[in-house]
Amino acid sequence: MRTTITKSGVYGPQMIASLKAVPTISLVTQNTAFLNESRGNIREEYQSSIEMIFPDGTPGFQENGGLSNYGGRYTNFRKKSFRVAFRSKFGATKLRYPIFDGFEYSHYPPAEDFDVINLRSGSHDMSSRGAYMSNRFTDDSMLDMGNIGPHGRFVHLYLNGNYWGQYHLRERWSADMASSYFGGSKDDYEAVNANDNFRNDEDVYDGSGQFWSETKHHLARPNPFTNAADHIDIANIVDFMLLWVSGNSESEFRAFGSEPRGIPFKFMIKDADGFLRSPGHSANHAGPYSVMSKMRTSGNPDYGTLLADRIHKHFFNNGALTPARNIERLKRRVDEARLGFISEAARWGNLFREPSSWESYQNNLINNHFPRPDKKHDPSFYVSRHVPRHHRAGLQQTRWFVAVGFPGDDGHRCQHHLLHN
Repeated sequence: MRTTITKSGVYGPQMIASLKAVPTISLVTQNTAFLNESRGNIREEYQSSIEMIFPDGTPGFQENGGLSNYGGRYTNFRKKSFRVAFRSKFGATKLRYPIFDGFEYSHYPPAEDFDVINLRSGSHDMSSRGAYMSNRFTDDSMLDMGNIGPHGRFVHLYLNGNYWGQYHLRERWSADMASSYFGGSKDDYEAVNANDNFRNDEDVYDGSGQFWSETKHHLARPNPFTNAADHIDIANIVDFMLLWVSGNSESEFRAFGSEPRGIPFKFMIKDADGFLRSPGHSANHAGPYSVMSKMRTSGNPDYGTLLADRIHKHFFNNGALTPARNIERLKRRVDEARLGFISEAARWGNLFREPSSWESYQNNLINNHFPRPDKKHDPSFYVSRHVPRHHRAGLQQTRWFVAVGFPGDDGHRCQHHLLHN
């Protein structure tokens, strides 16, 4: 631990409170080969014990599992991301404990049993790319938008008794996660990982891949809004893209779906470490497998109606992506992590991870990154030539153009859509 923090006149007296600010995860294992910085991503799972301890005395859990690291090329960072899998060869086949109790969302209350859990390090989430907040922010945003997304919370991690930093404890997007929220067995689902502009390096990591192959076939046809409606959740992928173009994430996604249960594929932003930088994507991006460009050019009026509904739902009237809601969401997570971050800085800090620089960065995001609530009607946020109106009879339709600017836009990058209501 860095004595510049632990013996600081400002931070030293806060160290005990910092270490008690969030729950503790203790990992114990005899094999620590995955900590070798010279090796790449080590997928072997090593027998380990995992324990969750709450500072207020709330009963936690202890279970055995298989410990590995993950994160591609970033596994050569000293602070690793860890994954714990629960399998019969290690102990229980599932962790049965409400690890996300207190982090409920009305549409999808958190699951209480898990095949796998992830511990994201945030070590590659540099100060210029979100300062430990971006992935948590996008997960929360999708949940606030009424979609499924990984639940999470911040915890302190100890590895073989040594303090290892503050981590993002997170559900792993998988067939098991899908079955927890949509029913059935994990064997009913397929889960897909796709990198590099939404399509290369594709990997079906759960299931046979047959349903996904059928889905790609339908996406290749001219009108995916109609032809692929049973294979992809259209409203979900529209929401996914509205969020994605609002930030600066990698062009990567994960998706899961189930043919036997009639669950079309639902999407999540996979690599959101850079999301809270200035938006870097065109609002007319083609999307995964060019599905968005095909729906835009198909001329299907039902797609225009759906798009109008989703934009109106999320960007207006205190919707999930209005500036006030974005700021509230980010502040909630900053407040959760703030005191614990002192310990993180003591363990791993440098010039860009001092508590003071972290605080300044978060304050800048909160105060300047999102358009202010009192500017939501400024043309730099959106332009509407006709405000949608709701009619009780539901019979009147009006047509209007909307130019949507996303949070962080300067007003010069807008996508014009012909919408129907």
